[in-house]
Amino acid sequence: MATVITIVIDTGDETITKEVTVRGEVTTDDLVIKTRTVNAPTTKNPFHPDAISIADLKAGVRVRMHYTGSKPYIESFSALIAEIFENDNGEVVVGYYRVRTNTRPFVYGYKEQLARNLGLCPYNWRHSSTWVLDWYVTAE
Repeated sequence: MATVITIVIDTGDETITKEVTVRGEVTTDDLVIKTRTVNAPTTKNPFHPDAISIADLKAGVRVRMHYTGSKPYIESFSALIAEIFENDNGEVVVGYYRVRTNTRPFVYGYKEQLARNLGLCPYNWRHSSTWVLDWYVTAE
């Protein structure tokens, strides 16, 4: 037996619906709702004029992750954003699926990366001028 919990959030601009499946039976007495606001910086990578910020991302958005470093075995790729969350250390994490358009299935490999490692925010919050130069993200 499983219970499906449906969460609906109406922000005024959009309605977000998420379903969570839990094993076993869950009643309303078992539910506790906690909310937390995450301050997503709106600062864009200053080294790339087309770069987007964390505030521009949400689940379901397709993006292009650009690699500009010198390692020949790493390539830029398209991705589908799955989720954005804070880890236990308070760092913003981006969960995504790599997307290939020339093969089927076109979506594969869920991965999580720190937003700072993708060039979505400064590497060190105390020093806003420290950005990763090897990665940046654009809208697709």
